[in-house]
Amino acid sequence: FVLAKPLSAYSEALRSLRSALLLSNVDTPPRVIGVTSSMPSEGKTTLAPSLGRASAQSGIPTLVIDADLRRSSVAAALGHEPEIGLVECLTGQAKLDEAILHDEASALSILPVSVDSVAANPPDLLGSESMRALLDEARNKYGLVLVDSAPVLAVSDMRVLGQACDTLLFVAQWERTPRGAALEAVGIL
Repeated sequence: FVLAKPLSAYSEALRSLRSALLLSNVDTPPRVIGVTSSMPSEGKTTLAPSLGRASAQSGIPTLVIDADLRRSSVAAALGHEPEIGLVECLTGQAKLDEAILHDEASALSILPVSVDSVAANPPDLLGSESMRALLDEARNKYGLVLVDSAPVLAVSDMRVLGQACDTLLFVAQWERTPRGAALEAVGIL
């Protein structure tokens, strides 16, 4: 939708969101932004690639990292079935550049979770020094890095991964997300 209707209200809202994020710290604008929610199906995995595409279209080199190791869906949503991805990068089986997918419809880069990846303990992997090093490498190569993670109340992944991000973007679905759930998740973060 972002590509088909760049002048739509949705596309404009994404540009406004990106501006708000970048202006949230004028002295040191965030480059690595964790994207999460309180519960599944609130729209974070729709928002991350949409925001990424809008950013890439504006000329900002942008990477979306699918860090939801249990229910990855960024690559599939964009029509990819990757053979290597985040887990392989973190375990030393692949380099970042080898695992990056390029969205043909935009200039967006994607670090997916491969189709066959199995992470025995996602919080340990996401909280590892390898993950911090990967995020540092991405921070140096891209103007914006969006890290799509699992929901906060479902698993502890973003609790550890959030420490390595410059800031967090919390997604809540209008009139669907219970206020108490959102408040509890924000409190945890």
